[in-house]
Amino acid sequence: MTEHSGDHTKASFSRKNKININLLSKKAVKLMLNREFESAKTLFLKLIEFESKNENNYAHLGWIFLIQKNYDQSILMLEKSVDINPTNVDTLNNLGIAYQNNGAINKSVQILNQALQYQPNHPKILYNIANTFRISRKYTDSIKYYKLAIYNQPDYPKALLNLSICLIEINRIHEANYYLTKAYNLNPTSSDVLSCYGNLYFKRKNITKAIEFFIKSLEVDSSNKDTCINLASLYNYKGEYNNAIRYYKKAIKLDPKCSLSKLSLANVERTICIWNTEIQQQISDIPIKALPLDPFLFYPFETDPSILLSRAQNYYSNRFSNKSTTNVPFTNNSKIRIGYFSANFYDHPVMHLLCQVLELHDKTKFEIYTYSLRDIRTDSYTKRVIKISDRYNDISALDDIESSNLARGDSLDLAIDLMGYTQEHRMPIFSSRVAPVQISFLGYPGTSGSECMDYLIADNYLIPDEFQKFYSEQILYMPDCYQCNDSSVKPSGFVPIRSKYGLPNDKFVFACFNASYKISKREFDVWLKLLFNIDNSVIWILATNLAVKKNLLKEAQLRGISSNRLFFAERVPSQEHMNRHSCANLFLDTFSYNAGATAFFSLRSGLPLLTLSGETYTSRMAGSLLNTLGMEELIACSVDEYFCKAYRLATDHKYLANVKIKLKIAIQKSSLFDSIKYTRDLEELYRSTIKTSD
Repeated sequence: MTEHSGDHTKASFSRKNKININLLSKKAVKLMLNREFESAKTLFLKLIEFESKNENNYAHLGWIFLIQKNYDQSILMLEKSVDINPTNVDTLNNLGIAYQNNGAINKSVQILNQALQYQPNHPKILYNIANTFRISRKYTDSIKYYKLAIYNQPDYPKALLNLSICLIEINRIHEANYYLTKAYNLNPTSSDVLSCYGNLYFKRKNITKAIEFFIKSLEVDSSNKDTCINLASLYNYKGEYNNAIRYYKKAIKLDPKCSLSKLSLANVERTICIWNTEIQQQISDIPIKALPLDPFLFYPFETDPSILLSRAQNYYSNRFSNKSTTNVPFTNNSKIRIGYFSANFYDHPVMHLLCQVLELHDKTKFEIYTYSLRDIRTDSYTKRVIKISDRYNDISALDDIESSNLARGDSLDLAIDLMGYTQEHRMPIFSSRVAPVQISFLGYPGTSGSECMDYLIADNYLIPDEFQKFYSEQILYMPDCYQCNDSSVKPSGFVPIRSKYGLPNDKFVFACFNASYKISKREFDVWLKLLFNIDNSVIWILATNLAVKKNLLKEAQLRGISSNRLFFAERVPSQEHMNRHSCANLFLDTFSYNAGATAFFSLRSGLPLLTLSGETYTSRMAGSLLNTLGMEELIACSVDEYFCKAYRLATDHKYLANVKIKLKIAIQKSSLFDSIKYTRDLEELYRSTIKTSD
């Protein structure tokens, strides 16, 4: 009896305990569904004490931690659930998402594929695998899995939207529009869909329509930081800087930790000469291994070449290096076949310098293929490029894969990138490798930080031997200057009078025709100090919009300099720009980001240019030209030396006259403006890379 009674009592207690556990479990699930997560977690942990082998308790806890973005704890709980039941597809799906968000991309794909073994056509699993590939920018794989998800669930709005985003990213615009229309028809008020339309129209260069859709997106969801950033970038593209600043600031308000918003804001403000020291300090504090940010955006601010290299490497490795970089063999062409890739085959500074070199290539030994990355406009430079090309390819409408395949099919020996990370670049073409040798040249003033760019063309002044460590590429040294110049571009002989540009006849005219984003508080302080110390001096600055004029006049007033000491130049045609240099007495270069093509115009016109050389590529460009000319007296190594040199040139008229005479003789004798010699030297460098590769 005792044993029987005891057994009966034990069984009764077990049934009662089970009922309590069931009630507790239902309560925990209800709290979880009501998003009362802390209370739910407490109950699930209590349940685990009673039922340590119940997979659901761990799975629910793992889901809660996933929602709370505590990915480490989420993975821990979901793994325990999978250990108990390795075939639960929903748990495996959540575990894959947790690994994805924790940065373990390969592990995420492994887990999701494990789930796919049990349900091969599960749309959500296919969608999440696609998301994982999209995060790692493996767009071909990502597109494949989004399409599989849509095949199994045609009305899957998120899959349709993300597929459209991937297709836009690789320039398959027409196909993107097809799927985006389907997403829109399913959810016409989705802020994400409307924002995606904004990106699509931007790719089509319909800026007005793009802005319209971004604004519509913000009307639906005003808290979308990314849409604010996109809208701001479009206003910046249009030159509506105040609107750009407004939306970047809104993005920062929505997410005060967003490095991209701060960096972009600083660049826009720099463009109109607003020097926000607080934002610029925050830029310096952005961790190198943070969100991969376009290294080119740091160029106006960063003076340490090692940091620029690290930022470039981080950007490339996160954005491009996961693409399949294949070896491309040489194909025994009868001539060396060179492919030049650019979005700027029109009236653009790169073409001002390079076009004649393209025309001077020895066609008995070289074939010239050109690849236009955007169809922006056709002008005399475009026609010159087309004329000299053995084959001219407009690949602006092709996606990255199609472009790479076309270029690879052309059996190039050398692929020359004239873009780097500048606007409209197509780095994915090079990261997939289209030629046995790939070279960065002229258009991008720094390192790509990539493993796909084999060489960078420089000279011994631009990149001294001790600075090679700051570049991921091997350095190809031109014997004279890295910068090619068009020897046919020269002063016409017409000398305009100063009054045409509103300049006083009896003053010493300092000039700076560099883009406004290159001007910082550092050089402006020096320039205004010169005006303060030299009564009969004025400064003539390129200002392409009213905001630049307004802000520089405000800064001058703060330094006690009258507005009648500052004059502003507009953009004019190239020949007039060359001629108007004769109205100035001395060109004052910017510090962190020197004059490039602008330095050529100044020196070719006979106007002395004073520069300050640093350690970065951009801070040594003008010094390279001056070094080639033998005009070392116009290169300063410190801000104080820069001021002293400028002061002497402006006050010692005999000294300035001698410098101008020396410059005039150097122009005639130097190789700097000898395009034929430059081209032959460049061709010899090209040949050396093929010999090395052999």
